[in-house]
Amino acid sequence: MSVRNAILNFARCVIFTTAPAFPMVAGMRAAYQLMRDGKTQPLQDKVQQLIKYFLRCTESDPYWSKANEQGILVLPNYDDCEPRDFNAPIVSLKSRPRYIWWLAFHLLSSNISAVPVDYPAVSRGQGRIRFMFHAVNTEEQVEFLVKKIGEWAAEMMEIEAGPSGGKGKIPKAAQQVYTFMGSQG
Repeated sequence: MSVRNAILNFARCVIFTTAPAFPMVAGMRAAYQLMRDGKTQPLQDKVQQLIKYFLRCTESDPYWSKANEQGILVLPNYDDCEPRDFNAPIVSLKSRPRYIWWLAFHLLSSNISAVPVDYPAVSRGQGRIRFMFHAVNTEEQVEFLVKKIGEWAAEMMEIEAGPSGGKGKIPKAAQQVYTFMGSQG
């Protein structure tokens, strides 16, 4: 099942394309050569450290645990909380339908790049948002990411706890995006 999940999470470029362009192939060959020579190892180690730091930050954030219990924030590949020697540099976060888009709007309003992945790239109702960790990212950026996701989760929990149970209410960032889209005709 984990191979299937990996393909669903990371194979969008394979699903929606044909052959890679020649510059892309040249870049891949150069990257493989650098990896073979060991020149990328310090960068790979840094990415692993950042992902582990991200997971530690989510555990200490005041909103993540409650949002996870309510199904608002779910890190499906890290449910077992077992330490791993290797973590993929792309981290998926699942939420309820539409919520992934609202989280993406919230993060984009804070200049954080996040990729919502929805149907048909994944099964209907299995949407997720992906974050790509890079060796040039800093721990401060990881903390900022966790903080912004936590803020969004707190806003969603507040909306859901309202008198209508969240029906008809959307978060602030989504309101701004939809208002802008409406003004564009």
